[in-house]
Amino acid sequence: MGLIELLLAGAAFALVIFGPMAAAQAVRRRHPEWLIGHSFRIHWYTSIVTCLSLGYVVACLRHSTLDKWGLLASLTVFLGAVIKMALGYALPKPVAPPEVVDKANRNSEA
Repeated sequence: MGLIELLLAGAAFALVIFGPMAAAQAVRRRHPEWLIGHSFRIHWYTSIVTCLSLGYVVACLRHSTLDKWGLLASLTVFLGAVIKMALGYALPKPVAPPEVVDKANRNSEA
């Protein structure tokens, strides 16, 4: 492979990784109520699909075979991780109430 092909492959890989993060940030800025309202559902469905795909990948590895469905499952696991990472990056971080923080601090000192 030449230099141009490697640069294009790197750009495509970066777009796959950072594209969902940029999309989640754009949705967060324009429609924060939609993102917060649907984030649980998106996380849940992504987890289920990733779990099933990971199970298929493990079964393929166990039987020492990899077919087109195994490759698709591997891609699905990768994209599921990227989507969950992008949503985790875009959503506001939960803040614990002060009494929970105080209790945690008291338990760590004991």
